[in-house]
Amino acid sequence: MKKFLFFVFLIILQTFADPIKICNECREDLYVAAYYVGEQAHRVGSVQKVEKWKSISLERPERIWWCDREILFSTDTGALKEELTDKEKENIFYKNIGSVQGSTVYLANNGKDLAGFNYAEWSFVRPVIKTTSKWTAATTLAVSDYAYGISQGIKNSFPGVVYDQFQNQPASLRFGNELCWGEKAYVEKRKKHVKTALKNMFDGLSFKETKVPIIALIGSGGGYRAMACMIGSMIGAQDIGLLDATTYITSLSGSTWAVGPWLATGLPLHEFKDYMIQRMTKGITSLNPGCSKAIADVILTKYAFGQDVSIVDFYGGLIAHAVLGHFKDERQFVYLPDQVKRLEDGSWPFPIYTAVRADKKAEQNWWEITPFEVGGSWLGWYVPTWAFGRKFNNGVSTDCATQQSMGFYLGTFGSAFAASFGRIYSEVRDNLYLHTTKFVLDQILKKIGDKRLTAATVWNFTAGLDNCELAKYKKLRLVDAGIDFNLPYPPISGQRPERKADILIFLDYSANIAGAEELQKTYAYAKKHNLPFPEIDFTDIDTKAISIFKDENNPDAPVVMYLPLVQDKLVWNELKEQEEWHDYISMLEGFDPETCTKDDYCSTFNFDYQEDESQRLMALTEFNMKASKQKILDAIAWVLEKS
Repeated sequence: MKKFLFFVFLIILQTFADPIKICNECREDLYVAAYYVGEQAHRVGSVQKVEKWKSISLERPERIWWCDREILFSTDTGALKEELTDKEKENIFYKNIGSVQGSTVYLANNGKDLAGFNYAEWSFVRPVIKTTSKWTAATTLAVSDYAYGISQGIKNSFPGVVYDQFQNQPASLRFGNELCWGEKAYVEKRKKHVKTALKNMFDGLSFKETKVPIIALIGSGGGYRAMACMIGSMIGAQDIGLLDATTYITSLSGSTWAVGPWLATGLPLHEFKDYMIQRMTKGITSLNPGCSKAIADVILTKYAFGQDVSIVDFYGGLIAHAVLGHFKDERQFVYLPDQVKRLEDGSWPFPIYTAVRADKKAEQNWWEITPFEVGGSWLGWYVPTWAFGRKFNNGVSTDCATQQSMGFYLGTFGSAFAASFGRIYSEVRDNLYLHTTKFVLDQILKKIGDKRLTAATVWNFTAGLDNCELAKYKKLRLVDAGIDFNLPYPPISGQRPERKADILIFLDYSANIAGAEELQKTYAYAKKHNLPFPEIDFTDIDTKAISIFKDENNPDAPVVMYLPLVQDKLVWNELKEQEEWHDYISMLEGFDPETCTKDDYCSTFNFDYQEDESQRLMALTEFNMKASKQKILDAIAWVLEKS
């Protein structure tokens, strides 16, 4: 609850109104008003007159999640009613005035129509018009051609376009909660690997292939702490044979920063561990000019294609720079669908990344993001991951915008953060030599500064669909799933039956382990949605390396294993004298993860680790997994025997 209230407090800090300047460069007087635009347009404040060649100050409404902020302008004051339907709004000129658009708007004649420009757009054409005091038809044509040329130059030559293999491919949606063909093919191939792994774990145990259990690792959020802990857990799981028997890894927030880069790089886990230990010492602001330019290129490409640009893009670029250093100069042009190749032969676990909705008065439904698709069982519609963020109408894409970068996804998954963006940006701004990029980012930082973003925003791919509740929204807003609860259970809960896991292994690296609060929320979610789940005895499970729960009377209930970020004193005292554990003992002696999380470097909001600090976190979760080997094997054997 404290975490949630903290998020709410940060969001409230960001939602404020501020003045913007409206410049009328038209040949006639105009009337303008600010509006919230969602399901319909609602006017904020009164209609104001702007005389030709003059300007006024207008208050930009405070930011809220579920509506766009726009100014509507017309030569007819009566057209700017307090409430406007979509049909009425179609006949009125408008310009978005979100924070990224800056603090000045120019209104100008565009042939027979009117058009609005932000400062960046206006600056493209200023050299063309600075010698004329009035806007002429010839000037309008020059402006249009110049702005179009800039946009086309970006679309035709920027790396984000060049690297995108799907750039000219139309996209269509898929309806229904069956697994997509790619995931189905993966599952069939993965069964063979899992069966082999289980036979190795149980010394040749024989069982029917159709009864191969689905095992899922479920990694929590928690910033760099969760990233390091997830790596340790995966190494421990690999060393006891569990990882090879795992079909799905679901992750949110910080744990996605471990799973995503591991799948992207394809490095062996122990090599990946060493690589990430080094990356964690770099922080997220140590950029050279080339890396900064790459972030700018990604942002400008989205801007050119008419997509929303926010601090998520900038922040995600910094995360990508930090954790995707393996790709060097191309780290900003790594994409989630690239991981499809990694999954083709079924030899790797299947990643499911998560976020939740951030729409007004809507349930925080869980988004499932895989290398193949983005969607959710609550929605029933799925879009190819490479087309997520494009404009759609009636299930078909209407543009060919480039796909979202891996950085964007990493920023979205881990958007519940509190880094000082004013400080971060001040360290990298001088390397962003493109004027327009600096302008766009300056406007973002001017409004957000040291505050936290609310959500990532993309075009709604369900636009125009009949009988789809989500279709009424112009855009989709996604936020860190940890704002709901910090264990990404929904994707493998059984709401999509083909994915229903037989064994759920919850890896909890949350800031507050006391009382297993996040597992309690998970249990409540299962009960609310009538999903089979064993009864959980929460007594002292926040002090044990592993707790295992099963329902012997319900064959549909999964086995639940819970491994929190704790140092189990009983296990520790039992093993510390044994030689095989001496390396762990020397590293972990006296380490208290609870104190470290509250008062030291393990804080969710720390992005700068020393080598020994990240090694210690990885060692603890690796130790807990390996020390729990026999209990894990016994639980898996129980599942195999009852099947």
